[in-house]
Amino acid sequence: MSRVASRDAAPRSLQPKKKAPQQPVVETTWNTLVVGEIVDFHLHPQADRLNVCAVNIGDKDDLLQIICGAPNVRQGARVPVAKVGTRLAIKEPETGELKKLKIKKSKLRGEVSQGMICSEAELGLTDESDGILIFEDDAEVGGLVFEYGTIASRLKARGISVPTPEPKATPVQPEPTQE
Repeated sequence: MSRVASRDAAPRSLQPKKKAPQQPVVETTWNTLVVGEIVDFHLHPQADRLNVCAVNIGDKDDLLQIICGAPNVRQGARVPVAKVGTRLAIKEPETGELKKLKIKKSKLRGEVSQGMICSEAELGLTDESDGILIFEDDAEVGGLVFEYGTIASRLKARGISVPTPEPKATPVQPEPTQE
């Protein structure tokens, strides 16, 4: 009886190794995450747990309407806003897997939402959170979220890469002319 060597019969050390499936790289678009101020809000007319928020992101003449279900929404709060087009990498609390989320202009129960007010978990700062992240009053409305306070260092400590903040431009003073 002849023995035929097959790939299945090869010792394990000689068989090709199977690669573990890699998780897709999910990048957050940091340049479209800005500090906003909730100028006004009211209860959504068609939902008990949603608020319709008017949010200033740097142009008071052009407020965004954002629908938000967080329990800690308040007028005057400085908050992180994901503008339409922003991509977020959100960790699912139950599975720990990263979920891709692209912010789109949408309608929630008949009301238009033009972005998303974010929690710490949605920014990757924690695994879970109870409501939206509220910044101190010194947060610059319209400024980039990752440039505020300790946000960048907190993200880096969690292994999340963020862009290096651009140095603030200082006006160049003309040299005095000698007469």
